[in-house]
Amino acid sequence: MVHVRDGSVRDTAVRQKVTSMLDQVAKLPSVASVTSMYGPTGAPQISRDGRTAYATVTFDAPADRIPATDVTRVVDTAQAARDAQLGAPSDVPALNTLVQAVRSTPGVASVVAEPVTTGTGLSVIDVVPVSAPQDEATGTLVTHLRKDVVPVAERGSSLRVHVGGATAASGDLGGVLAGKLPLFLGVIVGLGCLLLMVAFRSILVPLTAAVMNLLASAASFGVVVAVFQWGWGSEALGLGKAGPVEAALPAIMLAILFGLSMDYQVFLVSRMHDLGWLADLLTLPRQVRSANARLAPQDVAPGADAAVGPALNESVR
Repeated sequence: MVHVRDGSVRDTAVRQKVTSMLDQVAKLPSVASVTSMYGPTGAPQISRDGRTAYATVTFDAPADRIPATDVTRVVDTAQAARDAQLGAPSDVPALNTLVQAVRSTPGVASVVAEPVTTGTGLSVIDVVPVSAPQDEATGTLVTHLRKDVVPVAERGSSLRVHVGGATAASGDLGGVLAGKLPLFLGVIVGLGCLLLMVAFRSILVPLTAAVMNLLASAASFGVVVAVFQWGWGSEALGLGKAGPVEAALPAIMLAILFGLSMDYQVFLVSRMHDLGWLADLLTLPRQVRSANARLAPQDVAPGADAAVGPALNESVR
């Protein structure tokens, strides 16, 4: 069984390594034949996503007559190929090339590569940037390493490199949240409007509440960015040095602000409904039209404009 975490078993580097291992298995004692997944009839032996495949090993004798040592050699040969993830001739030079490329990248202060771990074939490269973790230049450096430096080092080998760390993880989280934020905002605004529509049987009240909540949220975000990210008044308030806002903060603030504002909106509108204000506000346009309809047939003399106001007020009452 062959499985790759990234890429496909059809990749050239993986295919070369697996084919070499299967050739070694085919030469072992008691092995009659090996049906490779790369052979003419091997397509069904590869999964649909291309990440898993298997080869069939046929022995020259029944299972109860095969020496245990011969079976062990087959297993050990496959195990050795799996453990040598960075043992291929093209992987070690690729790793050294990567270290040199990262070390010569602008914005990198130091690079320390740990030895390859025996058995796992893994190595960790510690990269220290010149800029601070929260600086924009550090995020730019992470993006440059992922898109430009690492792909060049991986090309032509089975080397797989992943850029991690607190700064990279924070940037990844920010990208995911930024992509989901419009959907998140639409869901909470839509559910809030639906709740108010059901509660008050009105369209104007939910829409007004949604607009006011969005304005209040925008104002809150503006204050947070101005004080904590731009540093306006942060030293006077004893909040320390300015820095970037955490990526998860907008989602948390939106959930809290909309939850509280919807509660207060329900309380206020309920009180207005109890006092009769809401009914007056909702029926005011209709009352004004009715008053105008009654006044329209009358001949209004010049100078009688002042009488319209009292007549309108009397009609509304």
